[in-house]
Amino acid sequence: MTRLRITRSKRTKMDLDTITQSTQAVDITRAPNVQTRRASAQASASCQEESSPLATKLNLIWKTIKELKDNKGRTYSELFINLPDKELYPDYFGVIKNPIALNIIKQKIVDGKYLKEEDFEKDLDLMCSNAKVYNIEGSQVHNDAITIQKFA
Repeated sequence: MTRLRITRSKRTKMDLDTITQSTQAVDITRAPNVQTRRASAQASASCQEESSPLATKLNLIWKTIKELKDNKGRTYSELFINLPDKELYPDYFGVIKNPIALNIIKQKIVDGKYLKEEDFEKDLDLMCSNAKVYNIEGSQVHNDAITIQKFA
């Protein structure tokens, strides 16, 4: 059995050949896409904001609320993810002056709008209060709002 011994210089040359072959398929004459760099910078900034200790904590609470289930496996937050449809509930936006939903709260976390945990808690409380004002006592939405409010 013959063993082939590859020295560092041979390995480097092999690596260089591999890199050269893989870059031949890339069009290097095209100018870099400024839009892509800008979007990348914004995404990077968003990740930095989102990874702050406060944002990490708020994301964890938000996710826990979103995934909270009853003993039958039904998700309490299902009707709180988005604002009610304006066509299905045209009076909602007349009755509720400050509508808010979980997707709006999530976006505020991502955008770094919450400077204190109390502001996040106020929005959750507002969301639950809105549901209790608009929906009759004893309804599923009203009861889910109470459960979410107790948890938050």
